[in-house]
Amino acid sequence: MDDAFYQKLQNRCKVPGGEILTYDEVMQWPQGHREELEREGKIRQTENSDQITCVQCPEGCSITPYIRTDPATGKLTGTTVCPDDPDIGRFAVDLNRRMRWEIVKEKLPASSDQSLIGSADDEWISFDDAMGILDVSKPTISRWVDDGRLQSNGETGRDKRISKFSALLLKEAIKNKNVLKDAKELNADANKLGKAGTGKTRAKQPLR
Repeated sequence: MDDAFYQKLQNRCKVPGGEILTYDEVMQWPQGHREELEREGKIRQTENSDQITCVQCPEGCSITPYIRTDPATGKLTGTTVCPDDPDIGRFAVDLNRRMRWEIVKEKLPASSDQSLIGSADDEWISFDDAMGILDVSKPTISRWVDDGRLQSNGETGRDKRISKFSALLLKEAIKNKNVLKDAKELNADANKLGKAGTGKTRAKQPLR
């Protein structure tokens, strides 16, 4: 495994929430990388996500699959229904896609000076470009630079630029946190509905 791959993991850890890896991300790695990192303790599996990103259409909505036990096989299966496109209807969901891993930063090799953030492979972008990537205001970008969430080129005024790589990492971290927040809120709503439903009684059928 080359230094560039380790450096990408190091750079992810610089962003709050960036240490969490999704199943879809990990499956894009070269064959054997996940197993090697797990064996060396550099990543570890953490709790599954309640939600996954739908891949049935380009919208990429976050969905919460309905999970049940298949009576024929005894295995868990997942399904969901697209609420926006009736043509898609009900479809099966690969429950493995809920899996997540956590980067164990202290187990990674020491970070080299060739960090992707601010390196020749990175790109310095304007505040307007960073605002477009993260969909936030200019004061928010400035605050995130000040507290270290975003990396700048150290200049001031009109010469100040933002690392595009750090902006993309932060965007992914925010997305992961939002997915977890939405999942918790959906679970809370489901629990409330479940409790409300237990108080209902079925109407008695007339005797015939």
